[in-house]
Amino acid sequence: MEKPLATTVEDADRRDTTGLLLQKGAHDLDVIHWLAGSRTGLVTAMGALGVYGRVEDRSPGLDERFDPERNWPPLGQRGLNPVIDVEDLSMVLMRLDNGVQASYQQCHYTPDYWRNYTVIGTEGRLENFGDHRGSSVVRV
Repeated sequence: MEKPLATTVEDADRRDTTGLLLQKGAHDLDVIHWLAGSRTGLVTAMGALGVYGRVEDRSPGLDERFDPERNWPPLGQRGLNPVIDVEDLSMVLMRLDNGVQASYQQCHYTPDYWRNYTVIGTEGRLENFGDHRGSSVVRV
C-alpha cells in the first residue's frame, strides 16, 4: 500500500523526486496500457498543490506513515514536512495508439486508500472496489 503525499522529505521536496505522478502513478499507467492493449500516443495533464500547501503545522524531520483516522480531514493534519512543493492532485487525459481514450487521476488527500479502476466499453463496465487481498471485489 502506498503512502500519500509528503510523508518523507524525499516525497515532498521537488528537488528530490520526479513528482508524484511519475513516482507513484507509473504502475497505474502501465495497467491502463495493459488493459487497453496499447500505449499512449497523445497526452495532456495538469496538477496542483491545492491542499497540503495550505497546512501550516510543520515539523522538521518527521517521517510518519499515513493514518486515515488521525490525518482526516487533510487540512487538519499536524506535523507535515517543512517543504511540500509537489502536486497533491494530478489529472491525465490520454489517447492511446489504438484509439482508446483513458483518464487517470491521482489524489493524495482522499480518505479512500486504494486504487480504483473503471473500464467502460461497448460491452459493459468493469470496476474494482478495494485492492487488498481478501477484501477487494470486481464488479462487471
